[in-house]
Amino acid sequence: MRLANVFDIVAQRIARDGLSKSRGLIFLIGHMRSHSTLLSHQIGSNPEVAGYIEAHQKYRTWLDLIELEHKIVQAGGHAPGGRFLFDKILHPLEIRDAILRRKDLEVILMVREPGATIRSIVKIGAGGHRSVEEAADHYESRLEQLREILDRRRGRALYLESEALLDDSAITWARITKYLGLSIPLTETYERFPMTGRAKFGDPSDWISHGTIVHRRGEDKLEYFASRRIALLWQAYEDFRRYAQAGAECAILHRAQASALSAATAHEDEFVRDYKRQTNYRQSF
Repeated sequence: MRLANVFDIVAQRIARDGLSKSRGLIFLIGHMRSHSTLLSHQIGSNPEVAGYIEAHQKYRTWLDLIELEHKIVQAGGHAPGGRFLFDKILHPLEIRDAILRRKDLEVILMVREPGATIRSIVKIGAGGHRSVEEAADHYESRLEQLREILDRRRGRALYLESEALLDDSAITWARITKYLGLSIPLTETYERFPMTGRAKFGDPSDWISHGTIVHRRGEDKLEYFASRRIALLWQAYEDFRRYAQAGAECAILHRAQASALSAATAHEDEFVRDYKRQTNYRQSF
């Protein structure tokens, strides 16, 4: 970020808020097609929060936080006059400990089960990924990166299974509200902002344009076990799920996920063992 731009942004901020204004941060960290845009809009619609998009930037020093504020203003929606600045992070951008371990930062780690995720990525070519293998690489690497972030945060994070947003909505919103310390509760309805539905800023599908949660989307299921790779993703997901439940200070789980996960992994035990023998695969977790 150019230094001249920093001075301009700081001057605008002082003119708007004075010198004493301080804000916390909320980072929603996950992977593509995890319903993260839905949650971003829910949180970004709260008057206490500024921001609803994926800013696509590194976080190294306080100057990057000024740049985030600038991008939030440019994206429209709530001007950054609330208590928190928000960003959604779905890719492996640098976040140094000086930012990641700030006491005024709240982190939500958001994960969706692999079958539906891979299908959704491939269907729209999210991130340029149009094959199962490319989508699986993104998903698997993000699980590893999320675990690293949880470790670096020393457990100070909320682990969220994204299916709970659609299936257990009322309880989920109440718990997220409490975790973030918001005085105004999150609800199922949300605002549509200037960048809503635009590629690279969030979900480009029609679902996000409704302004409220669509619980029954009628999505046809991916054949989870069409490849050995998908079967291994279920194992990686199960391992991460257990790790996050044990390590995060708060977890919001999808009530139906445990039984589906057990059935999936049991069905594919032989498939996975065969793949490991052929590739000398070593688990990452």
